[in-house]
Amino acid sequence: MIKYARQWLIYLLVFFGTGVLLLIFMSLVWLQPHQRDLFSLDFWRNIFHVGQVMLLTNDSYVETDKVGYDDLSTSALKQMIHGLDEYSGYMDHDDYVDFTVHTDQHYAGIGAEVERIDSRVTIAGLFEKSPALAAGLRVGDEIVRVGDLDAAGWSVTEMVERLRGPVGETVALSVYRPSEGRELDFSFRREAIDFPSVREVGVGPDGIGFMRISGFGRNTGSEFRVALSQLEFQGMQALIIDLRGNPGGLLTEAVAVAGEFLPDDTLIVTTRGRDGTVINEERTTGTARQAHYPVAILIDASSASASEIVAGALQDLGKAVIIGETSFGKGSVQRVYEFANGDGLRLTSAMYYLPSGRTIHKEGVIPDIAVPVSTRAALGQRLQYSHLRLMDPQAFEARFGFAPVTDQAIERAREVLRGLLAYRAAADAS
Repeated sequence: MIKYARQWLIYLLVFFGTGVLLLIFMSLVWLQPHQRDLFSLDFWRNIFHVGQVMLLTNDSYVETDKVGYDDLSTSALKQMIHGLDEYSGYMDHDDYVDFTVHTDQHYAGIGAEVERIDSRVTIAGLFEKSPALAAGLRVGDEIVRVGDLDAAGWSVTEMVERLRGPVGETVALSVYRPSEGRELDFSFRREAIDFPSVREVGVGPDGIGFMRISGFGRNTGSEFRVALSQLEFQGMQALIIDLRGNPGGLLTEAVAVAGEFLPDDTLIVTTRGRDGTVINEERTTGTARQAHYPVAILIDASSASASEIVAGALQDLGKAVIIGETSFGKGSVQRVYEFANGDGLRLTSAMYYLPSGRTIHKEGVIPDIAVPVSTRAALGQRLQYSHLRLMDPQAFEARFGFAPVTDQAIERAREVLRGLLAYRAAADAS
């Protein structure tokens, strides 16, 4: 009886072992290349070593509030990934939610944009149909308190964290309104906010259209097409696209914007992986309007990534005049991963190349017409952009201590476009 039992045990072990070996073999065949490292001795040796360090740290570090396996692993992952390059990063849940706000163009809050001026965080913009606008908040209001908390000295990040929150919950705000010299109290119920990326759309008396693109989110391409249709309906003859301060965003939306001015199947950008092989070529699809009016694009040192693709591609293809300052110079592509626990990973996976084959990484897009702007002048222009829309020039000067100044880049763009329109008119007449 014991003999048969041993035989069955051997059969079971052989069967089990064969199954494990078959599983390993199938995994090596079917798994993605990076997943095959799960069967690597180097991988598990390093995992064991990291685990030893975590055990010792959690057991022996003197400040107990700084340890705990969740905190230690998150901290280690952040340091490990960020150490690769400045654009890669491991994001905990809160970081990941904040990251997706800009590309999703959606969050829960009161619908106000803020910036810090002196020691106060100030209302810089209000979205249409938002709780903030409906309640009577105004651009230029200085936030004094959030609830019972004194907001003096808060950073923009701290303020945003307080203003955002679950839909339906209320937040109380006290502001100082310089134009009236008094404090006002507000209470808002947070709502789901969808915010635009294409703003300040209009046509001047000279027939030159203008729009500002603040970032490239999931709706930017469709917003851009709507804005172009609106401007064309109003009789636009030339266009200024302001990409200054635009940090980038989704590559697909940058391609959609640039594609509006290009023929079908035109190469806009190529991405190459770690060994230089082509990963993807982004081309126009043939659904664009192929606009033929003169275009000027404004860039500065804060124009990065997707905004550089638009400016650089249209410059390479002779479809736009680039005006302003040399752009930031971010020519790398980050792939984003989401994990089951709500964390995220942003990992540099490729470099992009413009139609001419050049990369702007650490070089930037060099403008066709340089319009240098001092740091002080740039700050003044940002203040004007945020506040002059709802302030007369006298009130603006009284509030900020200087009179509104001319935006030299916009004026230069208008001069160039007027010249191009006059040249075309003369050519058509001859």
